[in-house]
Amino acid sequence: MIRKKVYAKPPRCPREPEVDDESIAGSLAWAEEIRRREWRELMAWATTALQPKKKVSMAFKLKPKVFAKPRMNTPEQPLELPDEEAPKKNGQPKKSAPRLVLKANKVSTLKTKIKAAVAAGTTDDDEEPGVPTVTIRKGVTQRLARYASSSMLSVMKDLRSKFHNEMITGAGAVRAMGIGIPIPFALEWLLQSTVMPLGRIVQIVGKTGSNKSSLAIEFIRLMRMWEGVGYMFENESRFNAELALSILGHPAGSLDEVLGHIPCENMNDWQTKLQKVVEALIAKMQIKSKTNLKPLGCIYPVGLIVDSVMGKLTFESTKNIEDKGFAGRKHPDEALSITNFLKSFADKLTDYPFILFLVNHLKMKKIEGTNATERIKTGGELIGFQESIELECKKLGDIHNINPNKEASIDAGGNRLSIKCFKNSFGQTNRELQVDFRWEDKIINDVVYQHSYFDWAGALVNILIDYQTKRRGAVRDVVDIVQVGDKDRVASKRFKISQKEPVSRATLGKMIARDQDVRHKLRRLLGIKQYTAFQPGVDYYNLINSLRKQYEANADRE
Repeated sequence: MIRKKVYAKPPRCPREPEVDDESIAGSLAWAEEIRRREWRELMAWATTALQPKKKVSMAFKLKPKVFAKPRMNTPEQPLELPDEEAPKKNGQPKKSAPRLVLKANKVSTLKTKIKAAVAAGTTDDDEEPGVPTVTIRKGVTQRLARYASSSMLSVMKDLRSKFHNEMITGAGAVRAMGIGIPIPFALEWLLQSTVMPLGRIVQIVGKTGSNKSSLAIEFIRLMRMWEGVGYMFENESRFNAELALSILGHPAGSLDEVLGHIPCENMNDWQTKLQKVVEALIAKMQIKSKTNLKPLGCIYPVGLIVDSVMGKLTFESTKNIEDKGFAGRKHPDEALSITNFLKSFADKLTDYPFILFLVNHLKMKKIEGTNATERIKTGGELIGFQESIELECKKLGDIHNINPNKEASIDAGGNRLSIKCFKNSFGQTNRELQVDFRWEDKIINDVVYQHSYFDWAGALVNILIDYQTKRRGAVRDVVDIVQVGDKDRVASKRFKISQKEPVSRATLGKMIARDQDVRHKLRRLLGIKQYTAFQPGVDYYNLINSLRKQYEANADRE
């Protein structure tokens, strides 16, 4: 009689408890204990399964384990997990342990998970050997995951009502609740976002004469288009009101003022005044009083500009200079002051439609022993941890031309700038665009007024022309741009502009920005993410709450 080898049977795994529609199988502690117990038993079985247990006088055939049919979901195609190919003997395949056949939507033992993980290559050295990092989320496992998510949302809801903060919610809801101020198309490409987000800190850095203060005022102009206002905490004692009004527009009266000017004597002064302004704004918007019986809520955006962060010393440093008669090395004191202030102040911005613009100086320092340079920003490194966006302005050259407008002065000029996004919490970093900052003197009612503007429309055309050289077909399918003559003028068949009658880049850029279909296609092509625009007259809290509820309702339907 031929004696056959007998293999040890695999240990029986504990049966899973019954699962109904109102409860989920067990608890997380039970699941962890079962997972570890199964793993230990299976590893012990794996080391002895292929060794003969003892010789017997009768043939023994090991039957495969039969698993219960899953109670939920319809069975899919059977999933067969074959063993390694068995060696052949005398031309016939040698008998081996039986194969395990499961339904694809049933994960009942850790052995199945191990085989699936090894086949997919999803093992983690940090975990126990052979334990998959990504389980097959089907059947009971999927229901347990949904139960965990439901528990998390319940905890978030309790915390939201306790701390009165609508931002306590899931990450997906936070993404859907992104609200900001709409910006020109060129800036959309730079930030990869359709808005400048509210409740954030934006740092604008650059060397002297790089128009970094002008860019900060430009953002106040964009906020004014959505009924917003701005406050400038002037910390350098050289505020140029003519330049600010040339960007914002000259007010017809005191009720048309857009930018409030607040001079500061030292670093402690601008920090104190900044906090007082924010507290006053919150009181006006939300707190009832004898003079404010019906607060209207956060119904308009506010921009706060500190120009510049290190424009003046702290009070202690100034007093020390007055006492000693000379200045010492006190930069660490100023950096520490800004660090401590931002740690406490940053949280006040997240709950309100405010944006803090910090204008800062940039120095390039050569690294000793190399030809490389490093960026040195005044005020310490903590600003980089608190900021969401950092923009660097660099002057590339001067612009001089004769103004053809008869209602303006003869000479016109400007600066050609480079704006680079060194940090962006909402998109790709290190994007860079070139834009012209132009000015001219207009004559209104026999009075000369300066008019200044950023040519964002022309910058958009420059971006698209650059992309035509990289992905010519993709961009030209949306909008075609042909440079004519000295390349300052362009033509486009999409907008019926012939090469015989070309237009300026600014003119074509404005036509592209006004075309909704072209703008939508370009946003998809350039990877620009869409967020919700701030709605003037609608309370900021109500808008956030409605967006969160809308997201949760859509998720429940899916």
